[in-house]
Amino acid sequence: MSAQSYWVKEDGNLVEVLDEYSLDFNTDKIPLSEIFDIISREESLYLNSQKWFYLNNVEIFRSDLSGNEYSPKVKFAPCYVEVSDNIKQIINEGINTEESIESNYYRINRKLSEKSSVPITCVIECCQATDKDFWKVMEGELVTAKTSSNKVKVPKESPELQEILIWILTEGHIPLSHPSIEINQISSNSKVLDDLAKKFEKLFDSSGIVNFSSTDSWSGESGERLIVSSAPVRQLLVLKYNIPLGKKSRKLNQRIQVNNKNYENLLRALIQTEGSINQSQKQVRFEFKIQDENIREICYTCLEKLGCKPSKSNSQNTFDVGVYNYEGILKLLEFMKSQLPNRKITKKTEELLLNSNVLSGLKNQKWSKYVQQARKQLGKHPNQKFVEIHNRKFSEHKINHRMISNSALNKTPVRLSVAVTALHILQKPIEENLPNYIQAYISSVEFHNHELIQP
Repeated sequence: MSAQSYWVKEDGNLVEVLDEYSLDFNTDKIPLSEIFDIISREESLYLNSQKWFYLNNVEIFRSDLSGNEYSPKVKFAPCYVEVSDNIKQIINEGINTEESIESNYYRINRKLSEKSSVPITCVIECCQATDKDFWKVMEGELVTAKTSSNKVKVPKESPELQEILIWILTEGHIPLSHPSIEINQISSNSKVLDDLAKKFEKLFDSSGIVNFSSTDSWSGESGERLIVSSAPVRQLLVLKYNIPLGKKSRKLNQRIQVNNKNYENLLRALIQTEGSINQSQKQVRFEFKIQDENIREICYTCLEKLGCKPSKSNSQNTFDVGVYNYEGILKLLEFMKSQLPNRKITKKTEELLLNSNVLSGLKNQKWSKYVQQARKQLGKHPNQKFVEIHNRKFSEHKINHRMISNSALNKTPVRLSVAVTALHILQKPIEENLPNYIQAYISSVEFHNHELIQP
């Protein structure tokens, strides 16, 4: 054990060795809050990296909201790192710096000479002793569990890795008692789990670590569960990103830095996990209801970088971000159509926007006059002809004669699809009559790629 260590295990019990906070756990049952109150007193890299390993096989008790106690055992046995030239050098330097490391790990020199595998805790201690960045050392190295031959490669930091991290932090669950990561979705969204499975296998360069199962239904629909059955993946993510095992709190200690390289990946995950689109009085709003304030800040920054002009608010149980301006929602839709083209939330957003009132800047007599002028140009039975032109192209968002009359008389706001139809009949160029952000929306939807049918 390193001289900088703060925990030892005696007869299977966890003992803190700091004199100032000397505690002796005489039983394997330990309150979870008590453990983390103690751990939080020190910010040692070594302690933060190893704390879960020292809790392996310790029974932690906790209570749910109804007061029922349950006591799972922590399963967090050290994984093993395949000895490469890099790992061999790190361990040799660590042993030369701190001799006690060699005595803590049985036959460590023999393992190095044979290039077999060594406990990951040994590498952590050697990095601590030589003041090296453990995660930089581990990039590209192969890690395996004690009872499995399935090896995973430690990935470099990347936007793709951070995208998966958002999924775990928002929708995922890491059990205390078995080495897996679980992510649930309702069956109609299960396609996303297939994509996530491929990303896990690609990032960790290991096939066969992902499987699926059905879950109990919720919201009136059955569910699907993605299970990453890999102790190394679970251990590495928990250690590196401080993701809590078991039930997540509302104060996750996440410090993901949003930048121009990763914000699209992060936003893609947040839209699918926390995003919702709704409509009130024909006005569309896109909202994110997030359980953790740090994740809310990540979401807010991503939306700012996309130019959506988001707003923050707090509800009783969530930290919320909203996009309420049409320009922002149209930019968000354009992003979704390029990044998430077949997702249900993308299709629903497009449908609600197409049925929504034209933007506030277009709700004026100018657009009513355009509809009037278009009707006059059509001659006899103008409402019928206008409706036919509109409905042939906008077959999923049909209008009726009364809507055309009300729009022409300025009784109701002009819908976007009606405005585009009027411009087409009058042969007025869209580019000169609609703001850029509406043009971006029109260019992203299907009807822009075809000529409207003439009367």
